[in-house]
Amino acid sequence: MKEAIMGMLFLCLYTSVLPQGRPSQAQIDSVFKNLRNSQRVADSIMHSPKMQQMIKDSKAGSGYSTGGARRVDTTSYKLPPRNGGALAALPVKPLSGASLRQYITGVDKKLTAAFGKAYHTPVVNTDKYSPSMVGNAAALAAAMGYLDQAVLLALKSVERSPDDPTLLNNAGAILQKAGAPVPAIVILESALQQQPGNSTVTNNLGQAYLTLGDKKKALGYLQQCVGSCPNHPLANSSLAMLDLDRGDRSSALRHVESSLRGAFTDKAYHLLYQLKQDAVLMDYFKQRYKQPEYFNENKYQLPPQCESVADISKLTARYDAYRAMLEKVKRNFDEEGKEETKLGKDAILQKARSMGAGSYLGNFMPPFMELANAMLMDISLRMSRGDADVIARSQNRYKQRIKELEDEYHQRERDMKSCGARIELANSYMEKMAVETRDYQKEYLRIYKDFYLDNAYWSFFTTFDPHMRRGEFCRLTSSFLSVLQQLAVTHFLPVSLDCAADEKQKGDADEVQVKADCPLGDDGIEIPFIIGKYSLNCERQEIEFGELIIVNVSHKFGTGETILAVGPGVAAHTPELKAGPLQFGVEAGLKGQVFLDFKNGSLMDWGGVFEAELDLKGVAHEFKTGYTLGANSGLQMEEGIVKDLIDDNLGPPKEASQMNKNVKLYKP
Repeated sequence: MKEAIMGMLFLCLYTSVLPQGRPSQAQIDSVFKNLRNSQRVADSIMHSPKMQQMIKDSKAGSGYSTGGARRVDTTSYKLPPRNGGALAALPVKPLSGASLRQYITGVDKKLTAAFGKAYHTPVVNTDKYSPSMVGNAAALAAAMGYLDQAVLLALKSVERSPDDPTLLNNAGAILQKAGAPVPAIVILESALQQQPGNSTVTNNLGQAYLTLGDKKKALGYLQQCVGSCPNHPLANSSLAMLDLDRGDRSSALRHVESSLRGAFTDKAYHLLYQLKQDAVLMDYFKQRYKQPEYFNENKYQLPPQCESVADISKLTARYDAYRAMLEKVKRNFDEEGKEETKLGKDAILQKARSMGAGSYLGNFMPPFMELANAMLMDISLRMSRGDADVIARSQNRYKQRIKELEDEYHQRERDMKSCGARIELANSYMEKMAVETRDYQKEYLRIYKDFYLDNAYWSFFTTFDPHMRRGEFCRLTSSFLSVLQQLAVTHFLPVSLDCAADEKQKGDADEVQVKADCPLGDDGIEIPFIIGKYSLNCERQEIEFGELIIVNVSHKFGTGETILAVGPGVAAHTPELKAGPLQFGVEAGLKGQVFLDFKNGSLMDWGGVFEAELDLKGVAHEFKTGYTLGANSGLQMEEGIVKDLIDDNLGPPKEASQMNKNVKLYKP
């Protein structure tokens, strides 16, 4: 809870001085004084006997947890029973205008008192800020798992702007998530009056009515949602549950498949395996998934098959060199994998030991972790259920066929009298064996290469620690090299008479180069919106919004740090190309901000940052320069024109080039 209190109070306190121009030192000191007071309050709350008991109860599987919703058994879902009392408390007609504001004010007062008594939830004065800013703060608090703060902020936003359908929908969704479906329905029905047919609102209404056990109304709203948004993931998964409740498994499966085509959800994932035998999760994502290429067997091919007695000596040396190279590279990956895994485990244990009040493991979870784990399980199931059998059958057929050819050869070879006839016979059978071997290699590699590449890709998202990522990649690559060692085989049929050339030719095998890169690319992805942008890569995520006043909130997955920065900025834009909700163009801007760096609920650093940037909107790459001055970190210059000018004019003299090559340079 401490992080939420600190974050919200910082935004409210700091933005209150921005309209007056550049803040004075006294104003800045006042901000940090309030923050320190808030931190003491948060520490007092988190370490109080009542809160410690709540945390203990939460870990035991009961009670309320401010760190997020309690985990449930995701392999079994049941529809809730009908709650007649709660349904009877709903207004007969949708509320609007003054009646809606009066209703929201009453709910706000009741929940403020209840939260304050039960959880010591602080009340933030939001009068100075716009309803949309308060609504954004509510959404941020909900995303961080602090639902008590989120509910109160959401109610205050709609209390002041009851005619804004976006704020109404967001408030309804937050109330539903917090376990208050009755006020959620009242607010959402008002939003639907203002925006009829909005699929987000109809889905939220359907989910709220489903929570109260009103299957008929839930069905109606959810069907409206999928009518305008056929692959809506949440609406379809709930419709699947209603189908199962009626005993219609075929309709339930159709809704589950539509849900997964829209997006991954834990509910639809488990329902899929209940409804479909030998289901393959990748079938619903393959249109959006491009398999990476960490290893290209076309570049590092297996040695060629021997099809001639004349090539036996040369290829024997080549196969020996290839196997030796694979063994060397495999040994290197094994050693590196063990070392990286140990470093990763030590780093994770250190993070766990250093976690304090206000910190929870979700701070360190990489993006798409739940989907990645589901994909890895699906890949493993595909291998164990079918692909492993295909490989085993192919291997047995291959061994049997090679034995048949060897027996035929030796039987016919006894009847051959001349050297030429024996060579011709050996060549013909080695050609047949080469065909069988290539077919077997192709079948095996087709399956195992997909298994390796898919595992290497999705395992990248299962941990925040770079050492664990590298360790898992080394383990997977070592297994793939073992497969290549197994497949690096050909069949020699040497002729007994000394009539075939035996000239040894040793070939050098290149070392296999395998590299693990971030699946999102070096620059990651960027999604621009009207007055800001969202950026994501494998190391951090960041959201920036605002025009005259710019707010940045960034989070580093590897360290668990959250950095808040607020300050004035200006920007110049080129004409933009729009594609749906996305915008593409070029933006140049300047900004000067005050930043706070939090880790494990504690303020680690603070100071100022100045930055100039040229941003290609819609592309996760930008050119920037500037500097940061922190209380603990000191002055830090970013790479760019400013640093280059300082290095060129104030840095140490560069070493002179040698003018006369015949005169040796003097080296003291």
